[in-house]
Amino acid sequence: MAPPDNTSRRATNRLTFKMPRPARFATFEVVLVDLSLKGAGIQHPNQIPPGTRSTLRFRLEREFHELTCEIRRSKLQLVRQGAKTLQIYRSGLQFVGLEGQTDTIKEALRKRVQRAIARQQADAFSNAEAMNGIDESSGALSLAALASWMETRPYVRCVLERSGRWKNDKVDSPDQPANGFTVSADEGDKEIELLRRAFEKANEEQRRLIRVFAQITLAEPSDEPRGRYEP
Repeated sequence: MAPPDNTSRRATNRLTFKMPRPARFATFEVVLVDLSLKGAGIQHPNQIPPGTRSTLRFRLEREFHELTCEIRRSKLQLVRQGAKTLQIYRSGLQFVGLEGQTDTIKEALRKRVQRAIARQQADAFSNAEAMNGIDESSGALSLAALASWMETRPYVRCVLERSGRWKNDKVDSPDQPANGFTVSADEGDKEIELLRRAFEKANEEQRRLIRVFAQITLAEPSDEPRGRYEP
């Protein structure tokens, strides 16, 4: 019998967020990167010393969570954005004293995994539909499929107007607007709606972080194929 795959088990039990998810650790505005039953990963522009213990506050599945955490490790990352270089810290948090909280987080993670499976199935169906536009003899796109592909734009820019309404446009540039954010056009409507709600409730510093980390997400190279859903 083959030994259990611990790597796959860890991946299944860890929820990775594709979209910036504002949170707060102590007095610092941070972005939640991933979450498991043992801890969380955050990104933040200001240094927080390892060993710092405080409360991590975030929302998940419409539930507000406040969990005591300790920073176990922290690493400085330099991200180039045009002529600028941004300093971003990536820190790993370990939960402290989860008694009474574990079941709540497990249920939220279970719901997210179920939806991820459904989305993966939908992505597989969409990819099969896309194959209908390919000439099987040559592997080339048909003229109609090529024209449709050329008209697509890779980003969605969401701007919160003075009226309180959102204006969403597909654009060619990943530049971030002054009052809103730009994300990949591969993001689902629900993920964008969740980020819009978070932006509406955020203060100025939190909104700035949303723009920064949205831009970093678009700038980071990835080996993952575009169009595939990850929870």
